[in-house]
Amino acid sequence: MREKNGSDEVWIDMLSTYDYNIMLAATKQYIADGNEYAPSIANLIVAYKKQQERFTDDILQKMEEDGLFNDPSDSESEIALWNKKNRKRKVQMYVMTGIMPLWFKTIYQRYQSKEITCLVTNKKGELK
Repeated sequence: MREKNGSDEVWIDMLSTYDYNIMLAATKQYIADGNEYAPSIANLIVAYKKQQERFTDDILQKMEEDGLFNDPSDSESEIALWNKKNRKRKVQMYVMTGIMPLWFKTIYQRYQSKEITCLVTNKKGELK
């Protein structure tokens, strides 16, 4: 059994607060990008932030495709489009700040769970 050295503890301490699945995808992407050297902690954190942005964008895009930001009527009027744009902006603010009303948090977590499953079980072996 290998003992932990001080370096391992630093890595664990620095990366333990990040979501495992997003960090795993970020690490795979870092390697797939053709980097010749092993990543530093800073490289992984930067890659994580990029992956998290893509992850969040994918969730918001899926929500939009499912019509979550649309007016209840099927109208494509200027007012309906304005309302949709404002709803999407408000949701982006919720996600960026992490301050979400409970009703939205429930919906977002459902989409987040589906997206994590897609991220982890990418059947094509492609990295986003």
